[in-house]
Amino acid sequence: MQFSELFSQVLNVTGPVFVLVLLGLVLRRTKLINEVFVQQASNLVFRATMPVMIAVGLMKTDISTAFDVQAGILFTLFSVVSFGLIWGWARLRVEPRADRGVYVQGAFRHNCGMVGLALVVNQYGEAGLGIASFLLALHAFIFNIMSIFVLSYYSASLKLKPVQFTLDIFKNPLILSVIVGIALNLLGIRFSPWVETSLTSFGSLTLTLGLICVGASLSLSSVRVSGGVALSAALVKLVWIPGISAMVLILMGVEGMVLGALVLFMASPTAAASVVMVRAAQSNHGLAATIVVLATLGSVLTVPTGLMVLKYFGYV
Repeated sequence: MQFSELFSQVLNVTGPVFVLVLLGLVLRRTKLINEVFVQQASNLVFRATMPVMIAVGLMKTDISTAFDVQAGILFTLFSVVSFGLIWGWARLRVEPRADRGVYVQGAFRHNCGMVGLALVVNQYGEAGLGIASFLLALHAFIFNIMSIFVLSYYSASLKLKPVQFTLDIFKNPLILSVIVGIALNLLGIRFSPWVETSLTSFGSLTLTLGLICVGASLSLSSVRVSGGVALSAALVKLVWIPGISAMVLILMGVEGMVLGALVLFMASPTAAASVVMVRAAQSNHGLAATIVVLATLGSVLTVPTGLMVLKYFGYV
């Protein structure tokens, strides 16, 4: 395959994602949108448009393809292992001690809901939406547990409450949307064409609006704070985790859509929700915000480069 053709394929997958992220940054900087808009739009995406997109997508997809047991096990395993390794690294390298929880969360928590989902859908279409929805439900469960655990370990104000946390998990709109989508699929329930078209149109707001909010939530002024530690976390997030994971998965014989979906999820930048959790823990939110900015802007280069390498060698 010629370089120009390969580059065009990669650009078709990653270009629309990162253009919208950068557009959100520009719109916020030019004050065409403000913090109130970003908060309300993000809430709309998380609680309404994304759940509708996931539920309708699962209703129409092949469940046996979407719920790939191998993908689920590998995603869980790689997530837990990377979490443990990053925490071990933070204990050795990050000072002060109070910043270690912020560093760990920033280095391992993927932005699967917005960036990862968009990348997988752009790469694999409706089939990608199915497996991405499955991984997204796992992500909502696993990463919230690990984030709260590590932040509460280093925080005097945030405590892990198992019962309340379990209730919150099962009230998560993304997990509920997966359950609803599976139920509709297995029961063979279908909506009339005009209803399905309306729901699909509403759900399609997710990627556009969500990615604009990702860009608009970036605070460039935060980069001046905790630059060295934040850069280290961003490099772990963008280079080491997806790079090592991709090599191990390839050596294990994983290929095709499973490999592509897993790597794209793990290569996505740090989730902006990590800053909210750090604020709740009354920890170093300046460091958390800096990690998000560096990881998001850095992913504009690392994700296309990584995807190009995988495509060049025929792995995805």
